[in-house]
Amino acid sequence: IQDTGAGDSLVSLHINRSNNAIASTDGKNTYNTMKPHDRKNENGFTLIELLVAMVIGTIALAGIYGAYRAQLKSHVTQNAVVDVQQNLRSSLYFLQKSIRMAGYEHHDHKDANARLELDFATDPERDFDEDDFDEPSGAISGPDSIAFTVDADDDGGIEVDDTEIVAYRLSTDNELQIWKEVATGDWEWIAIDENFSRLDFEYLNEDDDTVNLSTGTALERRAKADSVRSVGISIQAEVDQGNPMLDADKTLRSVSARVKCRNLGLPQ
Repeated sequence: IQDTGAGDSLVSLHINRSNNAIASTDGKNTYNTMKPHDRKNENGFTLIELLVAMVIGTIALAGIYGAYRAQLKSHVTQNAVVDVQQNLRSSLYFLQKSIRMAGYEHHDHKDANARLELDFATDPERDFDEDDFDEPSGAISGPDSIAFTVDADDDGGIEVDDTEIVAYRLSTDNELQIWKEVATGDWEWIAIDENFSRLDFEYLNEDDDTVNLSTGTALERRAKADSVRSVGISIQAEVDQGNPMLDADKTLRSVSARVKCRNLGLPQ
């Protein structure tokens, strides 16, 4: 290539293919050219490599999720069991405190005849003069319910009042219920706790022999009830099954206690 400008200089350009450069003969200028794309230097993953990586990642994630789910299930179950145990203890304490007062009478009023009751509705020795109350209620002393009277106001008599007429039972809906007067002359079973699968009462005489209040004539059953000196209480509850995270093998809990009825059997 010649330059015929004012200086009449002649410049020759030489192309060096080994390093892709163009140099002039005067040594003053060198022109670099772009290297061609070399496909041998490309880096990447093949489809098989990607599939293998995905499989390994899936297995790792499955293991992590399994461990997390197991820990979460254990945590949820333990919290639910703790709640049930607390409810059981509070219910047991409530029953113990109440049943311990069965048959209470003030020492100056021994004619109240407070006692362990067989059946509020059909006992011929009781006349509460309340039509609604005298209807069959299930307020009886038996294997899964208990009924008793207390002269709470120390007046020498038992009135139709839910502080003096007391009964507890386990309902068909697994509720611990108390027999309450919700309005004047209107009595109903009111739930005080739920998710109870069993409620058992055991009646024992002064020799700690079990007394069966369900057999015998009316007079025999009355004599048996009068011989009771303590009551065994056993409650079983289950964790609410509505949570799918609960461990089904760890949902039942139970507590029990024996109550000495200090007022039963005292001389009239």
